[in-house]
Amino acid sequence: MAKSRKTFKVEDLRKKVNDYNLNSQDKLIDQRTAQSMLLEYVLMETGNYNGLGYLDHLQMAKSRDGISVGMNTDKKGHVLEKYADRFVDTDRSRVYYF
Repeated sequence: MAKSRKTFKVEDLRKKVNDYNLNSQDKLIDQRTAQSMLLEYVLMETGNYNGLGYLDHLQMAKSRDGISVGMNTDKKGHVLEKYADRFVDTDRSRVYYF
């Protein structure tokens, strides 16, 4: 019987969660949130946490199944001047990890 692996690459997990957060259907907020929480724990515990960003409409245009955004921006992808306007009607689970 082959010996099972006991380690994995944290970078691979980060890529998988980022891909899921970008490409999953809008209704899967709970799943994105749970995966992000797990990833944040792993990144923190291994000293690999480098922050996160919110997916905007330009990034979400590349999504396979989602259209909701994590942060509102202008048409060129620039952050809106008023902070409160950045998160009106957004999906806080639409994030990516650096």
